[in-house]
Amino acid sequence: MKFLPGNIYHVYNQGNNNQVLFCEDIHFHYFLQLYKSNIVPHCETLAWCLMNTHFHFMINTDNRVLELKK
Repeated sequence: MKFLPGNIYHVYNQGNNNQVLFCEDIHFHYFLQLYKSNIVPHCETLAWCLMNTHFHFMINTDNRVLELKK
């Protein structure tokens, strides 16, 4: 997906057939570490929610998003 500057996006995903994505606390922490290192430098996080079977992020993009690789 290509993100454009100056937009707000609702980014979400879920496991197949409500499969559990995050079984233990360490899985939540690892996912957030990946998010922090790969997404946070390129946009502003407005809201987020992690649940066992899915996640949601509301992000606001600016010109930093152009640095993301396709």
